Amino acid sequence: MKKHITTLLLLFSLLFACKKDKTTTSVSTKQTSTTKTYKPIVIIGTSNDKKALDFFNILNYSYLYGTNHKGQNKKVYDSVYNNTLDSIEKPQIIELMSFGDDFYNTRVLVSPGDSIKFSTEKGQLQFSGKNASHYNFYTALDSLQLKWPTFKNNIKQYKDSCSYVYNAKKLFYEAYIKNNVVSNDFKSLVGQEIEYEYLYNLMAPRNIKSECSVSYANNTESVFSTLNKPENLKSEEIFNPKEYFNNVTIADFKKPELINNDYFKRSLTDFIRHYFVTYDYLDYSEKTFVKEKDFIEKNLDGELKHFAISRLIYDYYKKGFGNSKTNVDILNKVINEYKPLLKNASYVNELTAIQEKTKLLNLELPSIVLDEKLLTIKGDTIQLKDILKQSEGKAKIIDFWASWCGPCITEIKKSFSFKNNLSKEQNVSWIYISIDKNKKQWLQKSKALESKLESKQQYLLLNSKSSKLIKYLRIETIPRYSILNKNNEVILENAPRPSDSINFKRIINKIVSTK
Repeated sequence: MKKHITTLLLLFSLLFACKKDKTTTSVSTKQTSTTKTYKPIVIIGTSNDKKALDFFNILNYSYLYGTNHKGQNKKVYDSVYNNTLDSIEKPQIIELMSFGDDFYNTRVLVSPGDSIKFSTEKGQLQFSGKNASHYNFYTALDSLQLKWPTFKNNIKQYKDSCSYVYNAKKLFYEAYIKNNVVSNDFKSLVGQEIEYEYLYNLMAPRNIKSECSVSYANNTESVFSTLNKPENLKSEEIFNPKEYFNNVTIADFKKPELINNDYFKRSLTDFIRHYFVTYDYLDYSEKTFVKEKDFIEKNLDGELKHFAISRLIYDYYKKGFGNSKTNVDILNKVINEYKPLLKNASYVNELTAIQEKTKLLNLELPSIVLDEKLLTIKGDTIQLKDILKQSEGKAKIIDFWASWCGPCITEIKKSFSFKNNLSKEQNVSWIYISIDKNKKQWLQKSKALESKLESKQQYLLLNSKSSKLIKYLRIETIPRYSILNKNNEVILENAPRPSDSINFKRIINKIVSTK
């Protein structure tokens, strides 16, 4: 370990051998206006990689979940990119991501009124001009190739490796702020993001094979799920959660200034759900929902409480909570209690969308949807109501997919055995509906997946854009799974993925057992 740190210190000394960039200035965070108007952020870039400019994404983590920044005025002329961002209220870290001839990805600290200039060089984004040191930090850090480790069934070794990466990043950060002129906001926000990224990787070990690369993603079900729960281990000495998490407490998360920070928000949610609140088993039930809500209300205030409650509602709904009269009433009660208090528009929008979706519960599909025509694998047309009749008396799971959807195909392959077993154990039927625009590509992919698409019920929407079924179930992304009961009533318009087998099976068991 000491040898590694010494090597890194030598690298840092080389990186920072030059003098401080005196063109960089400190950024003030004070607002002089009492109205909610903020100076726009201007981003100008050049690149010979035209696709990179066309598919340039700006992820904002002030929303409930990080997503593309809302409020952009983007223009691309040949090799020049010009964009103006509004509604960024205070300094925060945003993520820049682009898919061109190369993949470009970095994070930058931005403040209202910033003017950012970038160019693409050898797969990296390079920044220049005023406050360039605020933007080049993560590019420089990434050049050291400090990768978070993959968990390989040894939790002590995994933590040691994470600690090495964390300490190396902290060393780099400390050298960077010493050798560059940066604002106090930079020192606070960037320094703390490194800390919470470390905590997040401890909580969510990287052992999930990525769908799109050879790397491994974080297990969002927590380290406890990874280790098959600590109470099942033979000795506390093997895994001591307090020691593993460096004695972290809820007080370490009472930092409202980090409410727009990605890794802080991930860690806050996961540590509440999987560490501070203890369960015999996290089954996303009424009991665990209430327990987590009570903890949040007792320990958090203001924006932090509003975020945590909003994520509680959103995450539980995604796991199937709200699929019965009892828990949908609880869900809506909490939404109605908190929605008037929320100041963040994205929280309000997400909770409103959930309320709208819960209105579908136990509603039969209307005739205009049941009359929609689809194409069978043999090339015949058939109405949806006739498709459902083929599974009369059974619960039905509709799998919306497409030939070009990598995650859909991964899910079909990964959950094949589970779906087969579930069909045998319970009275359920699987219906595959493709949203492909190209019939030939659908048929080719269906043929290629023949051994995994065990159901003969495979259909193609004739026009996904004008589909009444898509509109009624509010299908916006795929893969998507909608569950109907034996009476063709909508139980869940957006069920968990079948690979989340424990939750999925719990939902199906409940539906099938309901008279």
